[in-house]
Amino acid sequence: MSYWITHLNTGSTKSPYSIRFTLNTEPTNMEEISAWLPEAFGKNGYLLKITNYPAYAEIYFKSESDATSLMLRWGEFIQ
Repeated sequence: MSYWITHLNTGSTKSPYSIRFTLNTEPTNMEEISAWLPEAFGKNGYLLKITNYPAYAEIYFKSESDATSLMLRWGEFIQ
């Protein structure tokens, strides 16, 4: 598996983001995915962090349905 999903806000600290979508490796079309994110979720609807270690990137979303939208649109590239 090239990704994992973590539910956030389960402790006492609250964040505007409820889901962290972690990419283990860089997708072949990361530039297209990066351009699609603000179109789909708006400037403040997500947070993309390229970390390179221990995983390639983390994408934070405000709702679980946003992570589902990412998988429906780009899932074949991040398998």
